[in-house]
Amino acid sequence: MVDIYPVHEEERAVRLHFFGDVVESIHEIDPLTGKAVNELNRVTVYPATHYVTTVDIREKAVHRINEELKERIEFFGPKTSCLRPSALKKGLTLTWR
Repeated sequence: MVDIYPVHEEERAVRLHFFGDVVESIHEIDPLTGKAVNELNRVTVYPATHYVTTVDIREKAVHRINEELKERIEFFGPKTSCLRPSALKKGLTLTWR
């Protein structure tokens, strides 16, 4: 179950019920009580901000983040036993689809 509270709405929220990764039902809910008010067939969810970037800029940012991640792995790897570089790399490497 996922509740969505749109930033532009104070009197309405949406609840999505899932069965695995399939949306089973969609309900409009009262944001104060969490109780279902109305069942919906579909809902459109907009981002909280309208910041848009090009694919080229996004790919450059992902590349820079991954480069910095490699530097952090090299820096922290030999200095601590509680932070394993392989776990850090596995958990943080960014990819965009």
